Amino acid sequence: MVIFATRTVLHSNGEVVDVLHLIGARDGYIARQIDSRFLKTGLWAGLIGVALGVLTFFFLSLTGSPGTGGVADASRGLLFAPAGSALRGYVALLAVPLVATIISLLTSRITLVRMLGSAL
Repeated sequence: MVIFATRTVLHSNGEVVDVLHLIGARDGYIARQIDSRFLKTGLWAGLIGVALGVLTFFFLSLTGSPGTGGVADASRGLLFAPAGSALRGYVALLAVPLVATIISLLTSRITLVRMLGSAL
């Protein structure tokens, strides 16, 4: 998915890339400019996803009666755990969008460098 998005961005900005090459911009500079766009988009999407996930667990914890098991108790256990395990859980939850953003950034960078190198 990231590769297709990277190719689309590069193809839709083809004239800009050509002009940048004409004025002497190197492939690394062009790739960094596009990387910053993917970084911002990836981080925002990841943080919004985490926030919506936490809200979903919160609303699920409001359903059902305590002690009956099921989704409501599992959601309560995730949200209102003891301080030590809750901190580890929330850190792990926030690490997911960061790791996904880094993977997306590396994938887009590799794709951009290959495409820019083959365009010359």
